[in-house]
Amino acid sequence: MRVARSSFHGDLKFSWDLFRGFRSCRVLTYSIDSATVRRLVTDLGVTEVECVIGTVATIDRVEKVLAVQQAAMQHAAVLVEELSKTDCDVVEALSSGRLAFWVLRDQVSHSKLYLLEGGTAPERRIIMGSANFSEQAFRGWQHETLAMYDDDDAAWEYYSARYREVRDKASQQIDPQLLLGRSQPVEVEETPVLAGDWPSIVLVGDDAPAVEDATDAIRRKAKSLRNQIGPHLPAVRRDTQTLNPDLKTRIRRALRNQPRDATEPAAFSISTDTKTATFAGAPFPLDYDPELAVSDAQLMVEYFAGFEGFAGTPEEVRELQEEYFAFWAWLYFSPFMCDLRTRAAHINRDVIRYERVAVLYGKANCGKTSLIQALLRSMFPQRPQAACMEKSLFKTAELEAITRTAKRCPAFFDDVTAKQMGSTGKDFIKNETPLGLAEYPAVVISMNRHKDGFADEIMKRAFLIYTQTALAVYNDKIREDQDQRIRKVTDRLSGHLYRRYLQMILDNLDEDDQPEDWLLLSSTVLSELLQDPTSGNVPAWAEPQSRTRHAERRYKSLRAKFHHLLRPTAHIDADSPKPEGWWTDTDTGRVIVRERVNQYGQSAFNWEQVPSSIIDADASSSGHTSLVLSELNRFLPSWTHRNATPERTPKTEGPTERPRRRRWRLRRRHAARLPPGEGDRQAPR
Repeated sequence: MRVARSSFHGDLKFSWDLFRGFRSCRVLTYSIDSATVRRLVTDLGVTEVECVIGTVATIDRVEKVLAVQQAAMQHAAVLVEELSKTDCDVVEALSSGRLAFWVLRDQVSHSKLYLLEGGTAPERRIIMGSANFSEQAFRGWQHETLAMYDDDDAAWEYYSARYREVRDKASQQIDPQLLLGRSQPVEVEETPVLAGDWPSIVLVGDDAPAVEDATDAIRRKAKSLRNQIGPHLPAVRRDTQTLNPDLKTRIRRALRNQPRDATEPAAFSISTDTKTATFAGAPFPLDYDPELAVSDAQLMVEYFAGFEGFAGTPEEVRELQEEYFAFWAWLYFSPFMCDLRTRAAHINRDVIRYERVAVLYGKANCGKTSLIQALLRSMFPQRPQAACMEKSLFKTAELEAITRTAKRCPAFFDDVTAKQMGSTGKDFIKNETPLGLAEYPAVVISMNRHKDGFADEIMKRAFLIYTQTALAVYNDKIREDQDQRIRKVTDRLSGHLYRRYLQMILDNLDEDDQPEDWLLLSSTVLSELLQDPTSGNVPAWAEPQSRTRHAERRYKSLRAKFHHLLRPTAHIDADSPKPEGWWTDTDTGRVIVRERVNQYGQSAFNWEQVPSSIIDADASSSGHTSLVLSELNRFLPSWTHRNATPERTPKTEGPTERPRRRRWRLRRRHAARLPPGEGDRQAPR
């Protein structure tokens, strides 16, 4: 830890012009994106760029070095691929050394340092501080502080030495040939530590600090690598591990013979500035084949037609299709939710309107799981299971790790239990703390009927899809036909429909980067893509939907429960001895609900799911809930409470003989259990 003594001479607002007019830029950072490099090369006229990609991870083992270098190399490969689409001659720049990338070998670098040279006034400039070399950091969405030195010889000598120390002593340059024309992710065998015919020395230590949360992907990868190459690793001698050429060959052979880990979530990244994307470390093309896009649309229309074989009325089936179409619009749009939520928080606007979590719940055999899997196949046909997470990973720590590694790839958890939802899902959905990440994923939760519903704070924050129209599983013929239909559709999906959708959404976001109604935008684009190419007709269930319309539907299950609770036959008088029922207090404008409660004071009806504006908490008590009549009428516009006639309890002149006989029999049985002679003394009483 070093402290540079400086003097303050004022401040100014950040501008990219601070990087303009210099010939070269040397960068020390651990987060860099293509937009910043592209800006340097194509917009600001910098002709030489050298970047040392650091990490927040503590490098304390060989497997950690390999994981860090693989991640950095993959990042650099994506940058080169995106730069090749610009006016920059990437091949010449890499070959001549004007564009170079380095990765750490055995030392942590948390520093962010930018050394600019070859200007006129000033000739040299140093920029350092807390901001990484990315659009997220420099756009001003979070508080960052930078310090700048112009033509300060002492500062230049000091910071140049610090940069060279990290680059020359603790880093290795990436082979330029490994970065050009890649169509596959970078493999561990290609990292600089395992490359070459010379020994590689890695500094290790047992007293290293804990790894920060941002390196969960590296931690997981390092753990996986240790299981694969652990027996081949050398012993630690004087805090170092030396990999000689023969040992590196054995490690590379062991890695090639090991199956790739398919349990890690894939990372899906989109640059809205350059309109480029990557998936699982490889370029994700956004150009599409019009014929294949139309074919995918027709296949999905055919898939939705299969719901017509479900048990239920035509109206119920249509409602199921419309609900699933709304979810389809959410899932396709979900990679952009992180942008909208970040901007909304930045300008102090409502964040919960951009739902990050979708919950599909209801009866079993409603087709929830197969629908999600089909839609994911239409998005990522090259690896459709990339978003499917094990249910055992639905834990707070695992969700945080996935949030930091999956980027924009949605994470799907199937068959989540009510216990998991209560212990983990509730807090995860309610957490509105800004994540400080440029990209993070949406989460899909599928679960069977939640008998108690969801609390009000969940209802307003999650994108809820409630299903109750199910497949008649007792009819084997219908079930087999539906299964064959699903396989026929999903096996032929090409992903070109989603590529076309992404292009249309990116074009719309160019005009309005913060749409008020994202569901209306997404469903409108999707509806247009589902038009029949011959007739121009759109399926009846694929009409555009608004957030307001969908928000009304999310309380469908609760309204049904309310109608049953406040049915006319349960209307009683306020002085009725019945333990259950309801009555209207016209003087206070309240509806009083009387219920049985258990020994803990809990009733059968879950009042937590009811909007708080409906309940008069001050006038409610255990077993007696007071509802605001005016709010209740708004929530239940079709409620027929005015026509309800309370059931009169017949009055009697006095107690009947049956209770007296029952009490007497109890006394007789009690007396029979007493010791001899005791019963005679008790009987007169």
